[in-house]
Amino acid sequence: MADTEIVESYSQNFESWINDFSEWQTRIGFDPSWLGDYRFDIKFDWDTAGNEIEFGDFQGMPKWNRRMQIPQQNIMDAIITMVSVQGDTEFASVEQQNHLLASAPTEYDRKSALRIMCEEQRHGWQMAYLLCTFFGEQGVREASKLLERNAQEGTRILGSFNEPIDHWLDFFCFTHFIDRDGKYQLKMLSTSSFKPLAASMGPMLKEESFHLGTGANGLRRIVKQGVIPIAL
Repeated sequence: MADTEIVESYSQNFESWINDFSEWQTRIGFDPSWLGDYRFDIKFDWDTAGNEIEFGDFQGMPKWNRRMQIPQQNIMDAIITMVSVQGDTEFASVEQQNHLLASAPTEYDRKSALRIMCEEQRHGWQMAYLLCTFFGEQGVREASKLLERNAQEGTRILGSFNEPIDHWLDFFCFTHFIDRDGKYQLKMLSTSSFKPLAASMGPMLKEESFHLGTGANGLRRIVKQGVIPIAL
């Protein structure tokens, strides 16, 4: 079974970003005390990431571990874009959904949604860490933008993450369908030629499975009851 590495020390660039992240939480109304003892660990599964590039013109060559190994600027720009888009969706989801914690139909639902929001923030941290640690000033700028765009203002990169999540039926549908699409996106990134990105996906996919299960469970309960509860 593959071991997961947890990063213990951060660069100054990422430490500065963490300060901005705390301000972002305050700005969107997410109380850090809701996290309890949850930690935003940076996790890598290097074994499942593989050592060789799996597709394309560079197939069979060693995966790239740092930006100076990436052979072309357009490839590096594409990798930065993929990391940025993924990180953008993670923080957008929390902006869309955190208001639902106050109207959860059951304590089980509230705890499930809170766990999802914690894990989405961790995933956003992971992407910001990649940007700040591996991509110099360009990466630092893109990491800052992850906290500047806002779903409530309609400025997130992907349209689905600018749509309002008004009630719990929206939430169950979002986690069942949109997060399922997100799972395929994570699977795609798990084959990235940039090894730190590929190695980020194993832990994220394990956590994503709970998000899908929460949506499926919520919709299953509604179908079984045969009516949408007023509480939703």
